[in-house]
Amino acid sequence: MNDHKNESLTFVDLALALANDYSSIYVINTEDDSYVEYTPSGDNKELTVASKGEDFYADTIINCRRLVWPEDQERFVDALRKENIKGSLDAGKSFSINYRLVINGKPRYFFLKTIRGSDRSIIIGVRDVDTAKRRELAAASQSIITATTASLSRACVPTRQP
Repeated sequence: MNDHKNESLTFVDLALALANDYSSIYVINTEDDSYVEYTPSGDNKELTVASKGEDFYADTIINCRRLVWPEDQERFVDALRKENIKGSLDAGKSFSINYRLVINGKPRYFFLKTIRGSDRSIIIGVRDVDTAKRRELAAASQSIITATTASLSRACVPTRQP
């Protein structure tokens, strides 16, 4: 049996370990909607402040029009409305959405997850899932091609009349 008595893991250690999966982490103050964006940087992937703002929800609408892939903008803005996030979190649920950002003029897939922090703040993690999503889409496309080919093959094979 493993003895973990001598192992100490702080909340900060856990947060940093989890943060390695995310390209950005936002912490929103629920009292005034101000926020801080953190990004992992350096060899140790320490969280550093990337940006700050006075109103996360207003800034999200502005930034969405500039950064989110056009076909995903309406769904993204609707999903990230304050009342939608607050409603999910108040019901004890986390909240997540898949969407695309415009990176170098091309769509890139991201996953956003929202949870309530221990101090009643809202924490949003943004993860780049482009590689996995493209693999998933390619596999789905290949499945459709295979099924279509099999169906066409059966349709084209003459049946023998007795």
